[in-house]
Amino acid sequence: MEISIVVPIYKCGECLDELSTQICSAMSSITSSYEVIFVDDGCPVNGWSFIQKEVLKRKHFKGIRLSRNFGQHLAIAAGLDNANAKWIVVMDGDLQDNPADIPRFYAKALEGNDIVVGIARRRNCSYRKELGSRVFYYLLGRVSRLEFTSRTGNFGIYSARSIKCVRKMKEQHQSFGLFMGWIGFNRAEVEVSRSKRLSGKSSYSLVESVKSALHNIISNSNRLMDWMIRLGFVMSAVSLSAGFLLALRTLFVAPSTAAGWSSVIVSLYFATGLIVGCLGIVGIYIGKIFDQVKDRPLYFIQDVISHE
Repeated sequence: MEISIVVPIYKCGECLDELSTQICSAMSSITSSYEVIFVDDGCPVNGWSFIQKEVLKRKHFKGIRLSRNFGQHLAIAAGLDNANAKWIVVMDGDLQDNPADIPRFYAKALEGNDIVVGIARRRNCSYRKELGSRVFYYLLGRVSRLEFTSRTGNFGIYSARSIKCVRKMKEQHQSFGLFMGWIGFNRAEVEVSRSKRLSGKSSYSLVESVKSALHNIISNSNRLMDWMIRLGFVMSAVSLSAGFLLALRTLFVAPSTAAGWSSVIVSLYFATGLIVGCLGIVGIYIGKIFDQVKDRPLYFIQDVISHE
């Protein structure tokens, strides 16, 4: 098998007929030795029935149905575990990723690149979401010491050996794009255009996006712990300096009075908030350790359909 295409499906079943047509058209210019793996990630709106129809119509297609919604990246992991090709394409199922870009990825990969990812010329999202994405990737780059950009997604083509490395990573909190940035290998980028969603809307709300960003940062680095230690030393130094200045003021300028209680209370609540926040971050790290040591499977497959 030359190419496997992994497509996680969630709330975009209506797109599959058009998506399948475009994929077949794009692959006809590359090779007839390919497979398309649709992974139903517990889609609540008849996603599995749409996948069954496409698989029955097209011999290159295969469907995997997870037992429940495990999340986009675990759905990708399920698809990768069932992909058996020299090259693996990962793309979204809502037609924001254009299948016509696959031949360009493949040509670039044949130049000697194990990883070829799409760089969006422009993201079709709100300014608030774009700003949040840039802040997240900036912080992620600072804590992980790797280079990331908000214009990079999962869409790309990857060699079998790079995918083999990613499949060895069994963290409960998966992030395919970040894993591909961490493993190394020869990497190239291809500029692509992001289209609007054909139907439905993103399942990532503001709260979900913030939670995902926090978990991604904590899962990929422990530098937040270092920053908390530094913050503690800075606060201690500021407190000692302020205490020393107040002592000098009392001795040489004027005795202390009852004035200033408001600043004391504000400072007290500020310090308490920092302490609680730091304890919360430590708690998240401990929670992730707890999730990982349970060593549960990443996902369960309920059904598989293919022409085999």
